[in-house]
Amino acid sequence: MLTAQRDSLRQLAWILVAAIVAPALVFAFTAWFGYQTAFTLADRQLFRARDVAQEHAEKVFETIDRTIALMEEVVSNHSLESLRADEAKLHTRLKEIVAGLPQIKSVWIFDHTGHSIANSITSPSPQINFADRDYFAFHVDGDKSRLFVGEVLEPRPPYGGDAFFSISRRRTAPDGSFAGVIQISVLPDYFVSFYERIANEDGAYYALVRDDGAFLARYPRADRRGSLQPGRPLSSSIAAGIPRGLVTTTSSIDGRERRIGFARIPNYPIYVLAGIDVSAVQTAYLRWLGALLAFGIPATAAVIALIFLAWRRTRRMYAEASLRAEAEAALRQTQRMEALGQLTGGVAHDFNNLLMIIGGAIQQLRNQPLSDRATRSLSMIDTATKRAASLTSKLLSFARRRPLAPKIIDLGEFILDFDPALKQSLRPDIILRYEGIRPGLYANVDPDELEITLINLAVNARDAMPDGGELSVSLASDRFGSGEGPDGLEGEFVVIRFADTGVGISEENRSRIFEPFFTTKDAGKGTGLGLSQAYGFARQSSGTLSLQSTVGKGATFSLLLPRSTEAPPALHELAELNLPKVAAGERALLVEDNDDVAEVATRYLTEFGYRVERAADTNDAFKKLREGKFQLALSDIVMPGGLDGLDLARVIREYHPELPLILATGYSDKAEQSQREGFFLLPKPYSLSTLAHAINVARGQKQALKRHV
Repeated sequence: MLTAQRDSLRQLAWILVAAIVAPALVFAFTAWFGYQTAFTLADRQLFRARDVAQEHAEKVFETIDRTIALMEEVVSNHSLESLRADEAKLHTRLKEIVAGLPQIKSVWIFDHTGHSIANSITSPSPQINFADRDYFAFHVDGDKSRLFVGEVLEPRPPYGGDAFFSISRRRTAPDGSFAGVIQISVLPDYFVSFYERIANEDGAYYALVRDDGAFLARYPRADRRGSLQPGRPLSSSIAAGIPRGLVTTTSSIDGRERRIGFARIPNYPIYVLAGIDVSAVQTAYLRWLGALLAFGIPATAAVIALIFLAWRRTRRMYAEASLRAEAEAALRQTQRMEALGQLTGGVAHDFNNLLMIIGGAIQQLRNQPLSDRATRSLSMIDTATKRAASLTSKLLSFARRRPLAPKIIDLGEFILDFDPALKQSLRPDIILRYEGIRPGLYANVDPDELEITLINLAVNARDAMPDGGELSVSLASDRFGSGEGPDGLEGEFVVIRFADTGVGISEENRSRIFEPFFTTKDAGKGTGLGLSQAYGFARQSSGTLSLQSTVGKGATFSLLLPRSTEAPPALHELAELNLPKVAAGERALLVEDNDDVAEVATRYLTEFGYRVERAADTNDAFKKLREGKFQLALSDIVMPGGLDGLDLARVIREYHPELPLILATGYSDKAEQSQREGFFLLPKPYSLSTLAHAINVARGQKQALKRHV
């Protein structure tokens, strides 16, 4: 069979040679002539594309010229005071000017100090100094009549949106002094979108550059910053002031060789570029050449090509089907995890409210004279309540619905205390050994997430030893210099190592071992989330998880966590209740929709000495904030209606920055966002002591802020 295939291919080769030799000379001449023609036609198309792009740019900048003239007319013969007095009218007028001009993002009028007098985006104008922007600095001592074209800039907070470059002109006072700047923000994407529409050829290239070579817009889309490399044919032609021309140059950005036609925009230091990849012209030529070749190819070669094409498409079809099946399985697993998280979060929110009510009742009963039997029963209820709260926290952690709550722990003591859970996660045929486990190595981490991570590493080791083996857990410390540690870590770290004697991990799988849903286990025996969760926890904790493995000789996972020099607080320190010092008459605003939880929180705050006013929702809270002054605000995150506790906290931060604020929640998907925005988060259920600590921290932050200011 194989010999017959070789004979057939040999015969086909002779046929192909015979079919090519006869017209070889004619074909060689035609190929040479076609190559020259291909570039001649490409240059003609290039000139037409350049002229179209130039005409478009000229119309755009003519519109900008008229807009600047109209703005100058609006502000002429007006003093700075009258302009500021009519800021609202100016804002409306500027909006009307730019309405229907998609190439313009915004227009601005600045005073001589760099502050906005009026703009088309917002009113009143922001109290931000723009004097450091190039479109302002140029005109301070610049040419009084010259338009300035700025570089591409990103919007300054709080304004967002697309990047822009500026067209600006100096405003001159009647006495000839510098009065400010008129500025127009032009959208580079407007030009890019136009270039996309006219780019009909493969390898098409368009750009808008200043005469100093700085890019303003570019297609294909790329980083707008950067400039033409000096000394190249294109940049040299532009620097020499040549108004239009054609060059062949190699890009210093993407390394492509292009034919580029350029033309200057009249009255502007801007050039329009239109180009095409030399490789695209060559490709088109090769296609034409291939058509000539295909004309003489025997039918047998066409059949072989069709078979080869069908084979490639079939292989691609099976590959796509396999990828689709993997994606669907990952999607189903994600949906199951998401459903579990939503169910857990909803239950946790209500359950934590119930636990807080129980905790509040316990606190109230402790203040009453009770018999010894009742006291013991109360202690049992209190212990059960704390265990229930811990269980809820772990459920949220498992469902990825809980933000990290780090605290300083002794890792040696933590691992030894966690020994029963580790042993339970292993099989009897696996020996668990400890090496170097000692107290005195501290880290600031979330203990619940650390528990899940240790379990995931133990389970991974168990599955890697189907016939039994040995798992060694060791604890050590290590210090890394700059760039020496895994993932570029630097500093002192505590290292927890899980070393197994299992099957090991192949080289091809090591790069993907921490990817979500990636697993080497059989279908139904693993989700592929354990190691990804462990890696994610390590990175969130400013550490990392690394792997060393040899196939057939086991694997070692090293969990690196930043070492803390601060020791965990002693038990008696945790038990002390440091009540906040509340002056007579201080008022606390309590925002809580649950009546029973509000009663418990009110009792706690009253015990500290606050006069408590409760708001059932955020609208009620806004009303009370307008009516009176408070010295503390305690709000649940989850609220009925359109606004929640996080929205309330943002308003308080903006309009009452001096007010200490605490956000409380049994569960909310906005808890992590609250922490990222710097708000103090108090998990429910909270006790009298945890609330006291939260108040002291919140008040201390405000006092520190006042001293800093």
